[in-house]
Amino acid sequence: MNDRRYGLDLSPVRDEEQGLDMAELASNYLRIARRMWWLFLACVAIGVGCLYVASYVSYTPLYRSEATFTITSGDGSSLYSSVSSASQLSKTFPYVLDSSYFRGVLEDALGTDSLDGTIEAQTIDNSNMVTMWVDSASPENARAILEKALEVYPEVSRFVLGNIAFNLIDEISTPATPVNEPSQSRIWGFGVMGGICTAALVVGLIALFNNTIKTAEDLESVSSMVCLGALPEVRAKARKRSAASRYVSALDKRVSHGFRESARAMGARVRDALSERGAKVVLVTSSIAGEGKSTVAINLAEQLAQDGSRVLLVDMDLRSQGDGALLGCGASHGPAEVLEDSGLGVDDCIVLLEESGIGFWGGAGPVQNPVEVLSDERLPSLFDGLRGQWDYIVLDASPCGMFQDAAMLANWVDEVLFVVRFDKVGRHNVQDALSMLDGERASVLGYVLNGCPQTAGSYGYGYGRYGYGKYGYGSYGDGYGGLADEVDEGVKPVVEPEIVEEEVVPPRGKHFRV
Repeated sequence: MNDRRYGLDLSPVRDEEQGLDMAELASNYLRIARRMWWLFLACVAIGVGCLYVASYVSYTPLYRSEATFTITSGDGSSLYSSVSSASQLSKTFPYVLDSSYFRGVLEDALGTDSLDGTIEAQTIDNSNMVTMWVDSASPENARAILEKALEVYPEVSRFVLGNIAFNLIDEISTPATPVNEPSQSRIWGFGVMGGICTAALVVGLIALFNNTIKTAEDLESVSSMVCLGALPEVRAKARKRSAASRYVSALDKRVSHGFRESARAMGARVRDALSERGAKVVLVTSSIAGEGKSTVAINLAEQLAQDGSRVLLVDMDLRSQGDGALLGCGASHGPAEVLEDSGLGVDDCIVLLEESGIGFWGGAGPVQNPVEVLSDERLPSLFDGLRGQWDYIVLDASPCGMFQDAAMLANWVDEVLFVVRFDKVGRHNVQDALSMLDGERASVLGYVLNGCPQTAGSYGYGYGRYGYGKYGYGSYGDGYGGLADEVDEGVKPVVEPEIVEEEVVPPRGKHFRV
């Protein structure tokens, strides 16, 4: 079923039908990797830590006792100094050493049923020089086994090599340190490489299955809404908190030029769309919390007032009611308080903000029973009285994908403005949220794509080419339980870079209505 009034397509969401776009996948991968840099550090730390634990838990020290000697005949002459004889020695010496007969004789000489160690030897090419060593968990056993091996070997090999004698070059000593201590460089090397590869794989899977909305084309599968604005991302720099800097406002010249121009364009388009439909009460909502609907609502109200229009901003997000704190206006009586106290008048509760020229009506905190307030039959009458006093009324409502509040308000408002945050929600989230509004009186005026990256040219946006600077919009989501739209502590004015006087171009310009 398609509902053009709501811009809603309730048919199943179409997955990627045009195949995998490798360029977009690569861009998604890099963007997610930058955002999840901590994952690489965590995986490297875990990898190195696991290798350290594994290395030392399973570690058994081995001590090596070794001896280098030459082999001569029993009468002292060097029978193995020729090339051919030395070649024969290099082949037969290890064979005798590995024989069961030699091991049996050695065990008998040591008075044990098994050897606590391993014996190995290496002959030097084209010579009669041999190096023999024994590895054992005990340094004393390593030396004892080596000494006995040198003692019994000539007798065991007499039938193969004839009468031979060993001439030690180095004295045999008891080893003091293990030969198999864990290698720090190997642990760090394998840990770092393993951690990076693991994190890269996780990021790759996230990028591959990422289905969030990043372009107008992504919305086409669930909606035919008109795009009324694209606000760039703004990253707040440290500056001192003040009443005028608790949220991102296009009226604040410290905010990037790109955001200010985009907000002005959004306000102009919304004003034209409202005038075309003869509407004045617009509800601002989103799919989920954290998409920046409060910031969009406040900036929309401020922009609508720039031509001298009387604009009223109402905080109807009764589950949070944080707009008053963001604006720093000290409001404490909202619609819920007026309905509860018959002695309160609406006009007495509205606060006029001199800097922006808008009026604000809202409470100071969450309402205990928001559904009861929103279903009160007197609430529409309150706003009917305000329609004659104000040119535009902007309502900041709860996310319609999470609560029924926005759907209840949509019964008597004129239009709905939908906020979609870049790479925040999936198409299913938007479809479910819009379906909550299906059947209500108000229609969806359009949507605002919020938090677009400045350098999203690889997504087909072209945001990066306008030189809007490095101060983005992403840190001011709505959220609940606090002032989620606030700028972080300690924000100082920013120096704007050289600017090209153009606004952010949203995805698929044909969706704009001017």
